Amino acid sequence: MKHVSILLLDQVNLAGLDNARQGLLEANQFLVQAGKEPLFDVQVVGVQKSIFLNKGLFAINAQVQASQVTKTDLIIIPPVQAPLDDAILNNAEFLPWIRAQRAKGAEVVSLCMGAFILARTGLLDGVDCVTHWKAGEAFKTLFPKVNLVSEKILIDHNGLYTGGGAFSSVNLILYLIEKMVGRECAVYCSK
Repeated sequence: MKHVSILLLDQVNLAGLDNARQGLLEANQFLVQAGKEPLFDVQVVGVQKSIFLNKGLFAINAQVQASQVTKTDLIIIPPVQAPLDDAILNNAEFLPWIRAQRAKGAEVVSLCMGAFILARTGLLDGVDCVTHWKAGEAFKTLFPKVNLVSEKILIDHNGLYTGGGAFSSVNLILYLIEKMVGRECAVYCSK
C-alpha cells in the first residue's frame, strides 16, 4: 500500500485538497469492488492540528502531524490561496519535511498554486514545472531557477509532478491514479 500525505497547508484551497483526497479514495473503492486490495493509505498531514479558512468559516483537522510521518510514498501539495507571500511564509515548517521525504524516495505532487510551496523547497530548481496561469509572472519572479512551462497542464519529471491551475489538478490526480494503479482504474475514475 502506498502511503499518501496530503498537506494541510495554511491558506489551503479546500476544493484542491479534497479533490485529491476523494480521487484517491475513489480509486481504492474501485479496486475493492474489483476484488483487489486498496492501493492508497491517504492521510491529511499537518504541522498544526487544525487550520481555519475563509475567516473561520471552515475548520480542517489534520489526521496526523508531519513529525509523526517518518516515511511516505507520495506527498500532495494542494493549492494555496493568495496572498502568496503569506502562504509561502506560513508553510515554511513543511519545507524541510518535504525535502527529507524526497531524499527517502517520496514522489512529490504540487497542484496549481501548490507549486509555490514545492518551488520554495528547491526541489524544482532546473526543472520544468507548471502552475496556475494567473500566477506565472509572480512565480518567475520568485523562482528564477525553475523553468516555468505555461503551455502544459501537467509535468511528470522523475517523481516530481506539477499541475496547472484549477481543473488541471484533477487531470494530474487522474494521471497519477492511472500511473500507479493502471489503466483499468483510470478509465473507471475518469467517467
